[in-house]
Amino acid sequence: MTSKPDKRYTQILNTLKEREPHPHSRSDTEQADGNRTAARQNTAKQQARERESYPVDHAIDPETGMLRLRLVEAVASGVRAHEYIMTKEGSPWRSYERIYQLRLGVGDRVTVAERRSPPFNVVVHIAGNPYINELRLALILGQVLEGLAYLASKGLQYGSLTCSNILIHPEGDVKIAYQECCHTLLTRSAIPDDIRALGIITMELMQGYAKDDGAIGVDDLYRWPKGSSAIRFLSEITSASSVVELIEYPLLRLPWRKEKLKGLVSLASLWARRDYKYTPS
Repeated sequence: MTSKPDKRYTQILNTLKEREPHPHSRSDTEQADGNRTAARQNTAKQQARERESYPVDHAIDPETGMLRLRLVEAVASGVRAHEYIMTKEGSPWRSYERIYQLRLGVGDRVTVAERRSPPFNVVVHIAGNPYINELRLALILGQVLEGLAYLASKGLQYGSLTCSNILIHPEGDVKIAYQECCHTLLTRSAIPDDIRALGIITMELMQGYAKDDGAIGVDDLYRWPKGSSAIRFLSEITSASSVVELIEYPLLRLPWRKEKLKGLVSLASLWARRDYKYTPS
C-alpha cells in the first residue's frame, strides 16, 4: 500500500519525465545548428576566395569611389569577420615593414606599415635556365642594352659587366648595378668593353657558361639552332661597333614584355632557396 506523499512524489516524477525532451531531440538540434554554422562558414570562405580573384574595381564603392572596408562587408553579410576575411598563416612582418606607431588613446597604439618591395635577384641565378627561350633572352638583353645605350650617350661605359652585377626584379625589370664602377669612354670610335662583355653574358644566359677558349658560340645547337635569332645576334656581337647598333638586331625586335619574366624569376628564386643548381646537359 502506497502512502499519499509517495503517490504525490510519483506523480511529480512522471510529470517531469513527460516534460523532458526526447533524449535524441537535443543532439538533433545541436547537430542541425552545427550543420548550419558549418554551411555558413563554408559559404563565407567561398566568398572570400572569390573576392581574392576579383579585380580591384570590384571592391570600389561606386558612390564614394573608395575601397570598401572588409569589416563593413562582413557585418552586412551576417557572418563573423574571421569567417568572411581570407587570412593566411605566418607573421605579417615578412610582407610588411613597420614605419611608425600612432597613439589613439591611453595605451592604444596603431602600427602603420607598408608592404615590402620584393628584392632584386642577380641575373647569374637564371643563367642557363632551361626555360630561357629567345623571347626571354630578348627581354633581358634588351633592357641591358638600353642601360648601356644610356651610359654611352653620357660618354660612359661600365667596363666590367657580368651576370653578377645585372639585377632582375620579380616584376621583370632588369637593372645594371654598381654604377659607381662606370668610367669615361676615351674615344667615341673605340669599341666599348661592354660589347665584349655582352657576348659572354649572352652565352651564359643561353647555356650557363662561356667557352674557355674565348670563342663566341654555344654547344647546344639542338636548343639553339644555327638559324635562330639568338645565334645570329650572338655572332653579330663580334662585329658590332656600338651598343645602338646591337639594339637594331631582329632578336631585340621581338614583341617582348617585362611580365614574361615573372615566372622565370619566381622559379629561380625558389631554386636558389633550395640550393638548386641547374646543370647544363
